[in-house]
Amino acid sequence: MSTSTWKKMPCSKLMMDKPFCLRSRNTIGDALVLMDAKRFNHIPITETGKVESRLKGIITRRDIDKKLSQNINDA
Repeated sequence: MSTSTWKKMPCSKLMMDKPFCLRSRNTIGDALVLMDAKRFNHIPITETGKVESRLKGIITRRDIDKKLSQNINDA
């Protein structure tokens, strides 16, 4: 498939229909376990932990790595 074809493709063609989600009260450890098990780099955070509920944010592996490195440097 050519680059120009990819550029015109709607995002919905690549999205997961029912992504794995977590609640904001889940722990960073929960997020890391899910990321490692499913090989994800991003996880949506919703009110109930289900895709149908309101999106609160997205946590990324980079967010976690950055926070962990800050904590190590602060120690």
